[in-house]
Amino acid sequence: MVINFIHFIRCTCNARVITRFVNGIAKHPDLKTDPSFVDFLEVDGDLPRATSTSALSSAGVLRLFSRVGDSLGKITYKMDEADVVIMLISLCTLL
Repeated sequence: MVINFIHFIRCTCNARVITRFVNGIAKHPDLKTDPSFVDFLEVDGDLPRATSTSALSSAGVLRLFSRVGDSLGKITYKMDEADVVIMLISLCTLL
């Protein structure tokens, strides 16, 4: 019984927040005439589920950095120490 009451309170609070948000959009001079907003208000039945949304997770960020590192590794090349010294000397002479 308590769990149902808590669920009811959460749903009621969420409904109030969503109602306030939609009313705010409806009062905005530019957004209230937006075709997507008007379609959202006039749709009968359930809205289609979003399929192309994704959350930023730590695993996703790690994969991103890994891919960036792999890409940088492909476009760069390793230099011998002598080559590095020669390159640094030539850069210093340009300054």
